[in-house]
Amino acid sequence: MPHTRMQFVGTLVGAPEQCADGAVALRMVATPRSWNGERWISKEAIPYRCTARGDVEEEAIASLADSATLSVTGHLESAGDSLLYVGVEAFGTTLGARMPDTQIQITGTAVGTAEVKFHNGRAITRFQMMSTPLTWQGRWVEQPAIHYVCTVWDEQGRNAAECVDAGVALTVTGRVAYLLDDVLYVEADAVGVSLGARIAYTAATKPRNAAAPCAPAVSDRPARSAETKATGEEHRDGAAPDWWPAERAGWSRPSSQKARAASR
Repeated sequence: MPHTRMQFVGTLVGAPEQCADGAVALRMVATPRSWNGERWISKEAIPYRCTARGDVEEEAIASLADSATLSVTGHLESAGDSLLYVGVEAFGTTLGARMPDTQIQITGTAVGTAEVKFHNGRAITRFQMMSTPLTWQGRWVEQPAIHYVCTVWDEQGRNAAECVDAGVALTVTGRVAYLLDDVLYVEADAVGVSLGARIAYTAATKPRNAAAPCAPAVSDRPARSAETKATGEEHRDGAAPDWWPAERAGWSRPSSQKARAASR
């Protein structure tokens, strides 16, 4: 599973620390914001422990002064003790007067089903997910899973409520809202279903022959019965039609595909 990517601007707390393994550790804080449907609200500051290893300019980091404002790009390694632990990949000083939102990109697995509520006629969907971070210890080592609560608004929220279910692999891009009991709350800008383990159907995009390397002609599909036409049960938005599994089953047989090509 890919790293959970993070990019944030925060304030350095104290001097950088030299670690036993030669890495440099930074303690920082950043103040996130959350949208309440009408305006942005500043939340409680989130503390970070950022570790720079390897190719990152450790000497430059070690020379930084307390209260310096830094822009950090890296990957989330773990969450615990009301701290977020981040592996630094790049950093820089910033002169901006206002700190931008903390950006995050998560690849993980949905836990449970999505919940939908409405605020002034706008849909608000909330779902939980988890991911397994990695920490470099001479090699990449899996750490305890990090739990997230993601909030999606409006039409994307309605769509997420239809797609997100327990076990679905997701990629979420958004902004960190706050950290509570080592659970990271995220305001999602975009939610996608990973295609690594399943096929995703939507109301607008139904299975089609163009997806297959060598699909049979349309006439090969079984005709709809009068009963099916009347009830409309052959296909529901978001579900594959009855003929789809059998048609798709032939995709993994290269020999049959070559035979078809040779007969043309």
